[in-house]
Amino acid sequence: MSGKAAPAEARPTLTMWTYDSPLGATAGEMRLRTLRQHGALRVHDAITITWMAGSHAPRTGRLRHGYMRPRPEQSMLAAIVDPLLQIAAGGGRTEAALNEVAAALEGTGVDLDALRAIGQAVTPGTSSLLVLASHADPEVIRPVVERGLARGDLTLIRVSLAPGGIERIRDVARTLDLGA
Repeated sequence: MSGKAAPAEARPTLTMWTYDSPLGATAGEMRLRTLRQHGALRVHDAITITWMAGSHAPRTGRLRHGYMRPRPEQSMLAAIVDPLLQIAAGGGRTEAALNEVAAALEGTGVDLDALRAIGQAVTPGTSSLLVLASHADPEVIRPVVERGLARGDLTLIRVSLAPGGIERIRDVARTLDLGA
């Protein structure tokens, strides 16, 4: 066995596909479904975040095609992003809650800057698809992502996770009693 580190593409990732419309994540979900069917990645958890213009706060939802547990409140991603969404909506959570989540996620690859970027991407009139995946085939995924970026209606946040990062995120969601 080689002592070389795995290429970034081989590492698990947390990605956030943010669309400039409340319905964009639905299209993203269909793209994710196609990628999954072609064996381009293994989805461990995925959620949508939709913030309709005029509403007071974003909503976290489950995907309709079997990528996650039955209810969003059981999703490890929903558990981790809940404080971020409350901060974005001006809710009861504070920067201290964000720091608490960042500290708990230390060593996963998801740091305070990544959490801030995710929270700032959620704005009224947008939707996002947040995906925790591994075993990604960059040759299949790259053209799908590049098409969305070229259209200009998609922004992408991508975080390469540390080895064991998915398991650590699952543990953190349980430890913080955020619903996982």
